Amino acid sequence: MKPFHTLDEQVEKLKSRELIVDDVDFAKSILSKENYYNVVNGYKKPFLKRDLGGALLQPEEYDSNEKVDTSEMAQIVKAVNLFRNVCAHEEILFLFKLNTKLKSTLFTKYFKSGAINQEKIEKSDLFALVAVLKLVTQKEEYISFIDNIDTLFSIYREKFKSVNFDKIIFLSGFHPNWKNEILESI
Repeated sequence: MKPFHTLDEQVEKLKSRELIVDDVDFAKSILSKENYYNVVNGYKKPFLKRDLGGALLQPEEYDSNEKVDTSEMAQIVKAVNLFRNVCAHEEILFLFKLNTKLKSTLFTKYFKSGAINQEKIEKSDLFALVAVLKLVTQKEEYISFIDNIDTLFSIYREKFKSVNFDKIIFLSGFHPNWKNEILESI
């Protein structure tokens, strides 16, 4: 069994892992609601550095192209959890929307100007989630992720006969030029 750590100790551990903690009280409130495992350990694999063979480095070292702050990370983790829950309960993912939109600053601060059409993005749909995953995924893995989504869309576009597949993905926030917008934002 892992030893108990106070919220102050958990915040210090986050700082030691080079997470920017601007507001300690806010970080503690997130940790008390979500717990440390869900905030860091449950979703840490994409953040960890690997050796040339792809094995995780020991001791663990974090690797991120972006330096997201505590509140931004909490928002991303919460969004991932909510979308994951939809999938886990076999609900209709393409229609799911977050009750609270992702903050605009996640898009204006970390995406190249004009790459993501701010007027089109709803900031609460599946496309918004796919976009912000850029902030917590290494570039090569993110590009592969985008390519895989595009491949799946192509496969299903041909399989759907009774309904236009592009209308379905449009409901999820994916516009005709979505892939180019995402790749230009990197």
